[in-house]
Amino acid sequence: MRNEFEFPAPAEIWSSMELTLENRQSLDQWKLSCLNVIEIIAGKKSVFYETFTVGYVDYIEVKFGEAMTHHLSVLRALREELQMGFLFGVEMLVSKDILDTITEEARTLLQARYKDAAAIYCRVIIETSLKKLCDKNKITYRKKEKLSSISEKLRKKGYLNLAEWRQIQAWVDIGNSAAHGRFSDYTEDDAKNMLSGIENFLKTKMK
Repeated sequence: MRNEFEFPAPAEIWSSMELTLENRQSLDQWKLSCLNVIEIIAGKKSVFYETFTVGYVDYIEVKFGEAMTHHLSVLRALREELQMGFLFGVEMLVSKDILDTITEEARTLLQARYKDAAAIYCRVIIETSLKKLCDKNKITYRKKEKLSSISEKLRKKGYLNLAEWRQIQAWVDIGNSAAHGRFSDYTEDDAKNMLSGIENFLKTKMK
């Protein structure tokens, strides 16, 4: 199994795609989903969001391949930032209102059958929740520390039992697969169960 996700080459896929009304609607839904993810992860004022929206509204069919190359290059750059840990600082997503918003977004994405974007949202939720739980109980962690290590610290201190720790490890695996483009590693039901479990976790652990 490959460790790196390869975005489809526009010359092979997008340039030959006819822009019918039906697939233009699908394209618009995809782009809106991307914008939602970018806004949550990096912010609406980020260079990723602003760059993604260039040419977003009114490009014409003859430039479709060029536009898709542009959009995919932004997503590649965002993925690289995520993989290097530059976008997940301690200060990020600290308010309950934001967590609730992301949870609702994940639920909406699952209802629309966008399991991969929803799984990425769920990863953001569990990362933020674990770090907040550490902060609440004065457990220190490094800025770029792996979630598996953070959850292990919580288990050793008694804030997670063994079953909870194992479940979190499974969620982290799904979230990492989504973030790295390994979308066949999990199913739509896995993503649904992940969100449902995380919501229960938030109710019991993040009061």
